[in-house]
Amino acid sequence: MESNKETLITPRTSVIFPHYDSAGKLCAKVLIDGQFVSVDMSPTNMVDLSLRYFGSSLRGAFDGSKSILGEKISMPPVVVNERLKLYWFPTKSPSSDDCIWLSLGHIYKYVKVDKGHSKVILTDGSSVTIPLSLHSFERRYQRAGMLKLIIEGRIRQHAYYEQANGVTYSISKDAKKRNFDVSES
Repeated sequence: MESNKETLITPRTSVIFPHYDSAGKLCAKVLIDGQFVSVDMSPTNMVDLSLRYFGSSLRGAFDGSKSILGEKISMPPVVVNERLKLYWFPTKSPSSDDCIWLSLGHIYKYVKVDKGHSKVILTDGSSVTIPLSLHSFERRYQRAGMLKLIIEGRIRQHAYYEQANGVTYSISKDAKKRNFDVSES
């Protein structure tokens, strides 16, 4: 098992779960291309670091998700990077030491193991069993899917705009130096 000081979420990352190192420090085990890698930071800190790398933060991502899905949602999914289709969701409160993070795009299907556990089959054929009921897992998975659907719909809606007819404008202060005047050049 490889060990890194820091790592970022990429399209190859599928699961991040907590793991305590030999000194008792909360770290992460990360599933990348079917291989586990140890990371010297907590899972939630890794998500936050990845968000910051792409110009956001965990707090900002939560706020953005809540503004789209509804303010009353607890444990909202986050968009690490919409262009790379990196939509992630937590299994528990991100402040909890036993929070696992899952990539929406790597989930092929999921099944109930027992009352408190679900098996998540990933697109690469590997699977993980997580301590979360099927009902709770489905709710978090569906929220992440809804977030992705809404964001991608908004992007498509605004991607097609009409090009201006090449008009040139001149913007200058008026005589009293208070407001701006706009005129065609």
